[in-house]
Amino acid sequence: MMSTFWYYYKVKYIKSFFLYGGLLASIFLLVDTLLHTPCSDIIEYDIGSFDERYRISKDDFLTTIHLAELPWEEVAEKPLFVYTPGADFKINMLWSENQERLYEGEDLEKDLNLTQGSIDGIQQRYEALVKQYDSARRAFTRDESTFQRELVEWNRNPGTQQEYISLKKKEADLEQELTALNTLGKTVNTLAQQSNAKIDEYNQGVNQYNGLFDGREFDAGNTDGRKINVYSFDGTQELYTLLVHEFGHVLGIDHIDDPLSTMHYLLNDENKQGILTDKDKEAFIASCRL
Repeated sequence: MMSTFWYYYKVKYIKSFFLYGGLLASIFLLVDTLLHTPCSDIIEYDIGSFDERYRISKDDFLTTIHLAELPWEEVAEKPLFVYTPGADFKINMLWSENQERLYEGEDLEKDLNLTQGSIDGIQQRYEALVKQYDSARRAFTRDESTFQRELVEWNRNPGTQQEYISLKKKEADLEQELTALNTLGKTVNTLAQQSNAKIDEYNQGVNQYNGLFDGREFDAGNTDGRKINVYSFDGTQELYTLLVHEFGHVLGIDHIDDPLSTMHYLLNDENKQGILTDKDKEAFIASCRL
Protein backbone atom coordinates (compact mmCIF):
# COMPACT_ATOMS: atom_id res chain seq x y z
CA MET A 1 0.00 0.00 0.00
CA MET A 2 2.82 2.32 0.92
CA SER A 3 4.60 1.47 -2.31
CA THR A 4 1.50 2.21 -4.36
CA PHE A 5 1.03 5.57 -2.65
CA TRP A 6 4.66 6.47 -3.25
CA TYR A 7 4.40 5.54 -6.90
CA TYR A 8 1.25 7.62 -7.29
CA TYR A 9 2.86 10.58 -5.55
CA LYS A 10 5.99 10.27 -7.67
CA VAL A 11 4.04 10.15 -10.93
CA LYS A 12 1.93 13.10 -9.87
CA TYR A 13 5.05 15.05 -8.95
CA ILE A 14 6.67 14.31 -12.28
CA LYS A 15 3.51 15.34 -14.15
CA SER A 16 3.32 18.56 -12.16
CA PHE A 17 6.99 19.22 -12.82
CA PHE A 18 6.57 18.89 -16.57
CA LEU A 19 3.29 20.81 -16.51
CA TYR A 20 4.67 23.77 -14.58
CA GLY A 21 8.04 23.51 -16.28
CA GLY A 22 6.37 23.71 -19.67
CA LEU A 23 4.23 26.59 -18.46
CA LEU A 24 7.30 28.47 -17.22
CA ALA A 25 9.13 27.81 -20.48
CA SER A 26 6.13 29.11 -22.42
CA ILE A 27 5.97 32.20 -20.25
CA PHE A 28 9.73 32.75 -20.67
CA LEU A 29 9.44 32.33 -24.42
CA LEU A 30 6.48 34.72 -24.54
CA VAL A 31 8.31 37.33 -22.48
CA ASP A 32 11.44 36.93 -24.60
CA THR A 33 9.33 37.31 -27.75
CA LEU A 34 7.61 40.39 -26.41
CA LEU A 35 10.88 41.97 -25.31
CA HIS A 36 12.86 40.98 -28.40
CA THR A 37 13.43 43.76 -30.93
CA PRO A 38 15.39 44.06 -34.19
CA CYS A 39 18.19 45.55 -32.08
CA SER A 40 18.33 42.72 -29.53
CA ASP A 41 20.91 40.72 -31.48
CA ILE A 42 23.89 41.84 -33.54
CA ILE A 43 23.20 41.01 -37.18
CA GLU A 44 26.13 39.24 -38.80
CA TYR A 45 26.39 39.75 -42.54
CA ASP A 46 28.56 38.73 -45.46
CA ILE A 47 28.85 39.84 -49.07
CA GLY A 48 26.91 37.41 -51.25
CA SER A 49 26.61 37.80 -55.02
CA PHE A 50 28.87 40.52 -56.38
CA ASP A 51 28.62 41.33 -60.08
CA GLU A 52 32.00 42.42 -61.44
CA ARG A 53 30.40 44.74 -64.00
CA TYR A 54 29.86 47.33 -61.30
CA ARG A 55 32.52 50.04 -61.30
CA ILE A 56 33.41 49.51 -57.67
CA SER A 57 35.75 47.04 -56.01
CA LYS A 58 34.52 44.53 -53.45
CA ASP A 59 36.72 46.20 -50.82
CA ASP A 60 35.17 49.61 -51.52
CA PHE A 61 31.72 48.01 -51.42
CA LEU A 62 32.48 46.53 -48.01
CA THR A 63 33.81 49.88 -46.76
CA THR A 64 30.61 51.62 -47.89
CA ILE A 65 28.50 48.95 -46.14
CA HIS A 66 30.42 49.50 -42.91
CA LEU A 67 29.94 53.28 -43.13
CA ALA A 68 26.19 52.78 -43.70
CA GLU A 69 25.91 50.89 -40.38
CA LEU A 70 27.23 53.79 -38.35
CA PRO A 71 24.27 56.25 -38.39
CA TRP A 72 21.99 53.64 -36.77
CA GLU A 73 24.66 52.42 -34.37
CA GLU A 74 25.38 55.98 -33.22
CA VAL A 75 21.72 56.40 -32.26
CA ALA A 76 21.62 52.97 -30.58
CA GLU A 77 25.00 53.58 -28.92
CA LYS A 78 25.96 49.96 -29.56
CA PRO A 79 26.97 47.68 -32.43
CA LEU A 80 24.06 46.48 -34.56
CA PHE A 81 25.81 44.89 -37.55
CA VAL A 82 29.13 43.11 -38.00
CA TYR A 83 30.84 41.75 -41.09
CA THR A 84 31.30 38.00 -40.61
CA PRO A 85 32.53 35.92 -43.57
CA GLY A 86 30.18 33.00 -44.08
CA ALA A 87 27.23 34.63 -42.29
CA ASP A 88 23.76 33.68 -43.50
CA PHE A 89 22.66 37.31 -43.96
CA LYS A 90 23.94 38.33 -47.40
CA ILE A 91 24.33 41.72 -49.01
CA ASN A 92 24.18 41.17 -52.76
CA MET A 93 25.14 43.43 -55.64
CA LEU A 94 23.04 42.23 -58.56
CA TRP A 95 23.32 43.53 -62.13
CA SER A 96 20.29 45.24 -63.65
CA GLU A 97 19.26 47.03 -66.83
CA ASN A 98 18.86 50.15 -64.71
CA GLN A 99 22.55 50.08 -63.76
CA GLU A 100 23.51 49.46 -67.37
CA ARG A 101 21.46 52.52 -68.29
CA LEU A 102 23.13 54.57 -65.54
CA TYR A 103 26.59 53.65 -66.81
CA GLU A 104 25.53 54.39 -70.37
CA GLY A 105 24.35 57.79 -69.18
CA GLU A 106 27.61 58.31 -67.30
CA ASP A 107 29.63 57.57 -70.45
CA LEU A 108 27.36 59.81 -72.51
CA GLU A 109 27.84 62.63 -70.04
CA LYS A 110 31.61 62.32 -70.37
CA ASP A 111 31.27 62.42 -74.17
CA LEU A 112 29.00 65.45 -73.91
CA ASN A 113 31.55 67.25 -71.76
CA LEU A 114 34.27 66.49 -74.31
CA THR A 115 32.01 67.69 -77.15
CA GLN A 116 31.19 70.86 -75.22
CA GLY A 117 34.90 71.47 -74.71
CA SER A 118 35.47 70.98 -78.43
CA ILE A 119 32.65 73.41 -79.23
CA ASP A 120 34.12 75.99 -76.87
CA GLY A 121 37.55 75.60 -78.48
CA ILE A 122 36.13 75.99 -82.01
CA GLN A 123 34.06 79.00 -80.93
CA GLN A 124 37.13 80.72 -79.48
CA ARG A 125 39.09 80.13 -82.67
CA TYR A 126 36.10 81.23 -84.75
CA GLU A 127 35.63 84.47 -82.82
CA ALA A 128 39.36 85.25 -83.04
CA LEU A 129 39.40 84.59 -86.82
CA VAL A 130 36.25 86.65 -87.38
CA LYS A 131 37.99 89.62 -85.72
CA GLN A 132 41.09 88.96 -87.85
CA TYR A 133 38.95 88.69 -91.00
CA ASP A 134 37.07 91.90 -90.26
CA SER A 135 40.34 93.74 -89.65
CA ALA A 136 41.87 92.32 -92.88
CA ARG A 137 38.72 93.19 -94.84
CA ARG A 138 38.80 96.80 -93.63
CA ALA A 139 42.51 97.04 -94.51
CA PHE A 140 41.86 95.60 -97.99
CA THR A 141 38.96 98.00 -98.57
CA ARG A 142 41.18 100.93 -97.55
CA ASP A 143 44.13 99.77 -99.69
CA GLU A 144 41.88 99.08 -102.67
CA SER A 145 40.30 102.53 -102.41
CA THR A 146 43.75 104.13 -102.30
CA PHE A 147 44.88 102.10 -105.31
CA GLN A 148 41.78 103.00 -107.31
CA ARG A 149 42.35 106.72 -106.70
CA GLU A 150 46.00 106.41 -107.76
CA LEU A 151 44.98 104.38 -110.82
CA VAL A 152 42.43 107.02 -111.90
CA GLU A 153 45.04 109.71 -111.40
CA TRP A 154 47.61 107.73 -113.44
CA ASN A 155 45.14 107.20 -116.29
CA ARG A 156 44.39 110.91 -116.29
CA ASN A 157 48.02 111.97 -116.07
CA PRO A 158 50.54 109.15 -116.64
CA GLY A 159 53.72 109.61 -114.64
CA THR A 160 57.20 108.17 -114.75
CA GLN A 161 58.22 104.57 -115.37
CA GLN A 162 59.12 104.23 -111.70
CA GLU A 163 55.64 105.38 -110.67
CA TYR A 164 54.10 102.87 -113.07
CA ILE A 165 56.16 100.02 -111.57
CA SER A 166 55.10 101.13 -108.07
CA LEU A 167 51.47 101.15 -109.16
CA LYS A 168 51.72 97.63 -110.62
CA LYS A 169 53.34 96.39 -107.39
CA LYS A 170 50.44 97.82 -105.37
CA GLU A 171 48.04 96.01 -107.71
CA ALA A 172 49.90 92.71 -107.15
CA ASP A 173 49.95 93.30 -103.41
CA LEU A 174 46.20 93.90 -103.50
CA GLU A 175 45.66 90.59 -105.33
CA GLN A 176 47.73 88.78 -102.69
CA GLU A 177 45.84 90.59 -99.96
CA LEU A 178 42.54 89.56 -101.53
CA THR A 179 43.70 85.95 -101.86
CA ALA A 180 44.69 85.91 -98.18
CA LEU A 181 41.36 87.52 -97.26
CA ASN A 182 39.41 84.89 -99.21
CA THR A 183 41.45 82.09 -97.63
CA LEU A 184 40.77 83.53 -94.21
CA GLY A 185 37.07 83.80 -95.07
CA LYS A 186 36.98 80.12 -96.09
CA THR A 187 38.65 79.16 -92.78
CA VAL A 188 36.03 81.16 -90.88
CA ASN A 189 33.25 79.39 -92.81
CA THR A 190 34.85 75.99 -92.17
CA LEU A 191 35.04 76.68 -88.45
CA ALA A 192 31.40 77.79 -88.49
CA GLN A 193 30.43 74.52 -90.17
CA GLN A 194 32.51 72.51 -87.68
CA SER A 195 30.89 74.37 -84.81
CA ASN A 196 27.40 73.71 -86.17
CA ALA A 197 28.22 70.01 -86.68
CA LYS A 198 29.53 69.74 -83.10
CA ILE A 199 26.46 71.53 -81.77
CA ASP A 200 24.22 69.08 -83.67
CA GLU A 201 26.28 66.19 -82.24
CA TYR A 202 25.92 67.65 -78.75
CA ASN A 203 22.16 68.09 -79.10
CA GLN A 204 21.78 64.52 -80.34
CA GLY A 205 23.78 63.33 -77.32
CA VAL A 206 21.58 65.35 -74.97
CA ASN A 207 18.44 63.85 -76.50
CA GLN A 208 19.94 60.37 -76.18
CA TYR A 209 20.89 61.04 -72.56
CA ASN A 210 17.43 62.33 -71.69
CA GLY A 211 15.87 59.35 -73.44
CA LEU A 212 17.68 56.97 -71.09
CA PHE A 213 15.76 58.17 -68.05
CA ASP A 214 12.49 59.75 -69.19
CA GLY A 215 9.50 58.08 -67.60
CA ARG A 216 11.48 55.30 -65.89
CA GLU A 217 11.17 54.47 -62.21
CA PHE A 218 12.87 51.56 -60.51
CA ASP A 219 13.83 50.12 -57.14
CA ALA A 220 17.50 50.65 -56.44
CA GLY A 221 17.49 47.97 -53.74
CA ASN A 222 15.35 45.96 -51.33
CA THR A 223 15.45 43.63 -48.35
CA ASP A 224 13.33 40.82 -46.96
CA GLY A 225 14.98 41.02 -43.56
CA ARG A 226 17.33 38.13 -44.35
CA LYS A 227 19.32 39.72 -47.15
CA ILE A 228 19.81 43.04 -48.91
CA ASN A 229 19.86 43.28 -52.69
CA VAL A 230 21.46 46.26 -54.42
CA TYR A 231 20.36 46.75 -58.03
CA SER A 232 21.58 50.18 -59.06
CA PHE A 233 23.26 53.31 -57.76
CA ASP A 234 24.71 56.45 -59.27
CA GLY A 235 28.00 56.83 -57.45
CA THR A 236 29.33 55.88 -54.03
CA GLN A 237 27.28 58.51 -52.18
CA GLU A 238 24.03 57.10 -53.56
CA LEU A 239 25.15 53.56 -52.70
CA TYR A 240 25.82 54.69 -49.13
CA THR A 241 22.38 56.29 -48.81
CA LEU A 242 20.72 53.22 -50.30
CA LEU A 243 22.44 50.95 -47.75
CA VAL A 244 21.53 53.23 -44.82
CA HIS A 245 17.93 53.04 -46.06
CA GLU A 246 17.92 49.23 -46.38
CA PHE A 247 19.60 48.79 -42.99
CA GLY A 248 16.72 50.86 -41.62
CA HIS A 249 14.24 48.35 -43.04
CA VAL A 250 16.23 45.48 -41.54
CA LEU A 251 15.86 47.25 -38.18
CA GLY A 252 12.08 47.23 -38.60
CA ILE A 253 11.52 50.76 -39.87
CA ASP A 254 8.88 51.36 -42.55
CA HIS A 255 8.91 54.17 -45.10
CA ILE A 256 8.46 57.65 -43.68
CA ASP A 257 6.27 60.19 -45.47
CA ASP A 258 8.84 62.96 -45.45
CA PRO A 259 11.07 63.76 -48.47
CA LEU A 260 13.84 64.89 -46.10
CA SER A 261 13.95 61.49 -44.44
CA THR A 262 16.48 58.83 -45.42
CA MET A 263 13.63 56.35 -44.92
CA HIS A 264 11.46 58.14 -47.49
CA TYR A 265 10.36 55.81 -50.27
CA LEU A 266 12.14 57.89 -52.94
CA LEU A 267 15.75 58.99 -53.15
CA ASN A 268 15.79 62.72 -53.97
CA ASP A 269 17.97 65.81 -53.75
CA GLU A 270 16.81 66.44 -50.17
CA ASN A 271 17.77 63.07 -48.68
CA LYS A 272 20.58 61.90 -50.97
CA GLN A 273 23.26 62.44 -48.28
CA GLY A 274 21.82 59.64 -46.14
CA ILE A 275 21.62 61.81 -43.00
CA LEU A 276 19.12 60.58 -40.43
CA THR A 277 16.41 63.11 -39.59
CA ASP A 278 14.59 63.36 -36.26
CA LYS A 279 11.74 61.36 -37.79
CA ASP A 280 14.17 58.61 -38.85
CA LYS A 281 15.57 58.45 -35.34
CA GLU A 282 12.13 58.47 -33.71
CA ALA A 283 11.01 55.56 -35.89
CA PHE A 284 14.20 53.68 -35.06
CA ILE A 285 13.84 54.24 -31.31
CA ALA A 286 10.21 53.09 -31.47
CA SER A 287 11.14 49.95 -33.45
CA CYS A 288 13.97 48.97 -31.08
CA ARG A 289 12.27 50.34 -27.95
CA LEU A 290 15.46 52.14 -26.97
